[in-house]
Amino acid sequence: MPTSILVFLGLAVLGIIGLIVFSLSGQRRPSPASRPDDLHIPSETGLEHAPKTAINPKPTPVTPWRPKETKAIPAQAFATPGKPKPIPFGMVGAGLSKDAHHKAHLQPLPAPIEDLAPPICPYCGNLLAKRPKQKTRCPHCNQVIFVKYTPTDPVKRLVTESQLLLVEQQWAEYQVVKSQLRIDAELAIFGISPGSNEEAVVETLKVFSDDPSKDIGLRKMAAHYLSSKLTGRDKTKWATIGYRLDLEALLSNGYQEVEIRGGASPCPSCQSIAGMRVPTAEAKAKHPIPNKNCQRWKEFRNCCAFWGTPRI
Repeated sequence: MPTSILVFLGLAVLGIIGLIVFSLSGQRRPSPASRPDDLHIPSETGLEHAPKTAINPKPTPVTPWRPKETKAIPAQAFATPGKPKPIPFGMVGAGLSKDAHHKAHLQPLPAPIEDLAPPICPYCGNLLAKRPKQKTRCPHCNQVIFVKYTPTDPVKRLVTESQLLLVEQQWAEYQVVKSQLRIDAELAIFGISPGSNEEAVVETLKVFSDDPSKDIGLRKMAAHYLSSKLTGRDKTKWATIGYRLDLEALLSNGYQEVEIRGGASPCPSCQSIAGMRVPTAEAKAKHPIPNKNCQRWKEFRNCCAFWGTPRI
């Protein structure tokens, strides 16, 4: 091959390589150290220059979440102000209708549930690090925080000491109403409707307990009920009748022998006779129960000992 052709080819290759190197060097971006104060940024908006910006700006610190406005839980959320009114004997009470009582209190209470709202101190309104499970102190204001729920609100809420009193008041009212509903259900067995006055209830139960044609179990229930509500000599009379009807109920079931029981924690006098077996005829003639020496009988007319079936 002629020498001139080889030289021409060599120059062509060098030219191509030079063009490639020149094009690559033109696309390289300046390093941060060699970058000028103002970068030339061509744009369609006509802005020829723009201020220098950092390549890796520092992240903006994240501010912890805080509510814009914090308020303590109002006392009305837990209970209606005012002291609970005692419910009279034989009355529905609490100023509500019977249907309202049954709707609010006869249904089983829902299980308490955790509050999903942010844990905020009910005193100072500051956000707590975690939701307390029990009584604790606020790390911000050093006040005691209580965790409570109510019969009408199963959510466990953070409350103040003053709100705690209202919560306890509502539970007390609930227990009073629940007890009265149980009493109303018992009185309904004897044909006594809720709302009957005390005198009418007492007279109805007296007549029912003295009627031999009535069921012996209901008669003794009426007698014990009267003894728990009456005072003085009437209480003693109906307590004695109640224990006598207990014995007659065992006799009606054909037991020829009965046993004296002492209860869970009898007084020393009743403990001494507990476990004794007595023939039904002798028990009916002597009536050792109620025990006249029983400490509870002397104070409350409620004897520790009671009649029971013989244990095998």
